[in-house]
Amino acid sequence: MKMVSVIMPAYNAEHFIEDAILSVCNQSYTDWNMYIYNDGSTDHTKDVIQKYTGKYPDKIYLIDGMVNKGTVIGLNTLLDAADGKYICWLSADDVYTEDMLEDSLEFLESRKEFDLVFSDYETIDENGEFLRSSPFRRYREELKQGAGYQPYKTLLTEGCCIHGCTIFARRECFDENRFRAAYRYAHDYDLWLRIAAEFPVGYIDKIHVQGREYKTQISMQGHNELDAVKVLFDFIQDREKFLKLYKKAGIQSRNEALREVAAGQLRTYKHREKELEYLLELLSGDGIEMFRRFMGQPENQDIFRVVQALKGQVWNQGESFFIEDSEDGYLQMLCRLSGADAVLLNKQAIRFHCFDGNTLKRFNAGLVRSNDIITGDVEAERLYEWLGVKGEGYHFRMISERKNKVRLAITYYLYMNTALAEELGLDNIYDTKSDIWWKLICGIYAVPCGEN
Repeated sequence: MKMVSVIMPAYNAEHFIEDAILSVCNQSYTDWNMYIYNDGSTDHTKDVIQKYTGKYPDKIYLIDGMVNKGTVIGLNTLLDAADGKYICWLSADDVYTEDMLEDSLEFLESRKEFDLVFSDYETIDENGEFLRSSPFRRYREELKQGAGYQPYKTLLTEGCCIHGCTIFARRECFDENRFRAAYRYAHDYDLWLRIAAEFPVGYIDKIHVQGREYKTQISMQGHNELDAVKVLFDFIQDREKFLKLYKKAGIQSRNEALREVAAGQLRTYKHREKELEYLLELLSGDGIEMFRRFMGQPENQDIFRVVQALKGQVWNQGESFFIEDSEDGYLQMLCRLSGADAVLLNKQAIRFHCFDGNTLKRFNAGLVRSNDIITGDVEAERLYEWLGVKGEGYHFRMISERKNKVRLAITYYLYMNTALAEELGLDNIYDTKSDIWWKLICGIYAVPCGEN
């Protein structure tokens, strides 16, 4: 059997750590040990840990930090101590499903081409009650379909798409890689970027972790996103690692990679005012020579124009832009930009009605991120019949004269995660791979948006 080391940093986790420890003790795979770092806790966390070191003296080990030094110090101390052939990290407030270790070990033992693997997760509350499944993400669908450029592309263009506690890795991944204290909140994203650049990453389409969510945890306090932007832009300045990762992401040149990063980050952070402001400063080239040169190149003037318009809060649309049935409204523009006769969107995809004022800020706040457009043909009669029964929860706009066959635009989410395509009999399907917000922002400023 192969020894697996589970590492667990803990600080004032008395309410949750017993559940976390028990989820390791109850694993179907039994050749494991666990190293727990008590980071100067002031509650009864240490007492709970000692209960289990006493019960499992040959499997569970306590490293007692007398003073709180932070998660990064704890994690690195644990990585230094871990002696297993495989290593995984479980937070003191999360829990494993009983087959986490067995499934992950079997994957890496049978798939020698991979050095680490991650899996799906769900979210529970402070009482252990189910809150939600992991959010629908396009990259996971592409992983299930065998896309070799994932998850590298999403890590590079969107952010930390991997729940760290689902990662199970060969110890070689950590020989020269450690968490860095320069990033207090997004240290996991920084490490996964660097490891993904050097090692092949696999995926198991199964829930292996229940991640806990509660108001007082650090990740709920709004600091992660700003730190994540800093992590990414620091990473791309490491030319060697940046090259390795964008090649693995299926991107051929550095200019193309920078375009993907710029467009991807603009899409990702369009809702968060502080992060968007910081991102626009970075993309403007302030302090980053690489982007200063990038924005000065003629082929990147479309990105430059978008950045400058957002940075200057330029807005040239009238109030009618936000009205669904307006001739110059956003649905009309979205149809035209998608080459469609009509558009049908879930009302959660665009929510301008929730925000007052004719401003760019309202526009940025009104959209949900990562909604790519799919187009396909549908019989007009069938479409209107469907709308009559189920159309209440949707935005709909027809811009062409009535036809027997209609080119319809919907979101990737609706296409993949609902029965809409089957119910409408959608055919001649085309994946534009272009985000709703990106299409509209480029349309507003007359910028060719391509398929970024």
